[in-house]
Amino acid sequence: MTDLVNLVAITKSFGGIHALKGVDFAVRSGEIHALLGENGAGKSTLMRVLGGEMHPSSGRIEIAGKQVSLGAPSDARALGIAVIHQEFALAPDLSVAENIFLGELPPDSATAKRPWAAMAWPAVVTKKSADFLSRPQATRRRTHAPPWF
Repeated sequence: MTDLVNLVAITKSFGGIHALKGVDFAVRSGEIHALLGENGAGKSTLMRVLGGEMHPSSGRIEIAGKQVSLGAPSDARALGIAVIHQEFALAPDLSVAENIFLGELPPDSATAKRPWAAMAWPAVVTKKSADFLSRPQATRRRTHAPPWF
C-alpha cells in the first residue's frame, strides 16, 4: 500500500540549531498518528514543513507516492493537507468549527446563517461532516470574552 504522506530524512536547521535531524514519518490511509515529545523536540516544526509553512533544509516530501515541493500552505491545501495549530482562541469570536476552517469560509459568512453549505469542501471532508458542522450547536459563537481579555 502506498503511503499517503511520506516524509523522508527531513532536516531543518536554524543557524547552528538543528530542529529536525533526519526525520522519517509516514501515514497510510485509515491511520491516526500522534506526535509526542518534550518542548523543543521539533513537533511543530515538522508539521510546519508538512503544511508548507517552512521549507526543510534537506530531505523529501512525498504525497501519494509522488515527490512534491510545498512552497506555501496553499500548496499543501491543494494536496489535501491542512494543519490545525495549537493556538488557543485564534479568532475568539468564532466557533470551534469556524476556527478550524478559518481560511475556507465564504466572504459573507459573518452574516450567513449556515456558511458551511456554501463552502467548497476539501475531498477529505465528508458530507456527514459538513452536515454536522451545519448544526447550530457545532457553530455556536461565544457570548462573552474569555477571561484573559
